Amino acid sequence: MKILITDLAYFHHNYGAQALLLPLIEKIRNRIDAEISITISDTKYIREDKIFAKKNNLKLFIKPRLKSSTLFSLNDWIQLKKYNNLIKQNDVIIDLAGIEFIGNLPKTTKWKELLNVIFTQKLAEKYDKIYLKYTKSYGPFIGKFYRRIIKSHFNKLPFLMVRGEENLKNLEQMNLKTLLYSFPDISIGLNAESKTWAKKYLEKMLLKGKIVGISPSVVIRNIKQNSRQNCSGKNHKILSKMIIKQLIDKGNSVLIIPHSIGDGKDLTNCDLAFAKEIYAEIENDKLFILNDTSLAYKEVRAIIGQLDFYITGRYHSLVSALTIKIPVIALSWHTKYNDIMSLFHKKYLAINCRKKSIDDAFAEIDEFYQNRNWFDENYSVKMHKKLIAEIDKSIHLLFTEIEKKR
Repeated sequence: MKILITDLAYFHHNYGAQALLLPLIEKIRNRIDAEISITISDTKYIREDKIFAKKNNLKLFIKPRLKSSTLFSLNDWIQLKKYNNLIKQNDVIIDLAGIEFIGNLPKTTKWKELLNVIFTQKLAEKYDKIYLKYTKSYGPFIGKFYRRIIKSHFNKLPFLMVRGEENLKNLEQMNLKTLLYSFPDISIGLNAESKTWAKKYLEKMLLKGKIVGISPSVVIRNIKQNSRQNCSGKNHKILSKMIIKQLIDKGNSVLIIPHSIGDGKDLTNCDLAFAKEIYAEIENDKLFILNDTSLAYKEVRAIIGQLDFYITGRYHSLVSALTIKIPVIALSWHTKYNDIMSLFHKKYLAINCRKKSIDDAFAEIDEFYQNRNWFDENYSVKMHKKLIAEIDKSIHLLFTEIEKKR
């Protein structure tokens, strides 16, 4: 059987993409003998992505992005034809994007993203291929016409698997014909590198004593501010610096952990560039930055496992902290943060950076840091085991559908 996994942008230092892909291909290979191919839509790291694919015994292809210039570009037409043939040659297409149909993006962006998602589904329908969407987050669905198009494509699917109860409620309000399920993110089941490796790595960085980690997010930095007071946009850096200085004053070593690494310069999509900017503005020998472009996701997860406390704006770094049972606070821009935290904790803090003021966010973070009665490790361990079982159910559902058409 030939399986094509689509809709992840790239894999080189894209820890979120690795977190989704690696456990899924392991599950697939444990179930059937399959030739697995993956696509990337961003070719800036194509050399490194080819190495990643070869290392994991995967075939790598380019998924062209539809844009206004496509009609006038011969190269784009050639890439589209190749992608068309790729869909034709595979038996099963699995859309593995972590989140789709974000309706509060700028208008041009949200419509381009919609077209590039439904394009693959249209091709799969054309060639009568099995097309499935694996567990992910959706929305918000803003605009009647936008919502109607999405609903019509959802209704053609055998089921939808949604990350979390809040997101499930949003989809239930659409009155879909297709079956809806809530499952945890598959990255929960991914094992980290060893504790011994992580301890030695941090020792080489000369990190000692209690280490608190922080992962500022370039995504939150680039959100248009609805108010001068909320902690998104430019204020995200202000809040991050306030948190770092406070933690250092309390006697901690602070490690900035960029969780999406690009060229280290582009502030539109590179956490490392943002982390460097923050690091340069705070001169303190207790502040460190994880500036290592050789690390894989499993290794970063192991480093997070050595922290005394963690504050993060990145979803899959949050998943790492939750699975390794580290007290963590989320800097959030989407309901997916609340959804994942509610699976591990009865009480938790996910700061809504779109709405919360800097001062209120700072006060709440300090309160949760000081008083950790909310953190129940035994409860988290118990829930983790249940969540692994739920992931297995989602895989069973996936393969039940595949087996129907074999």
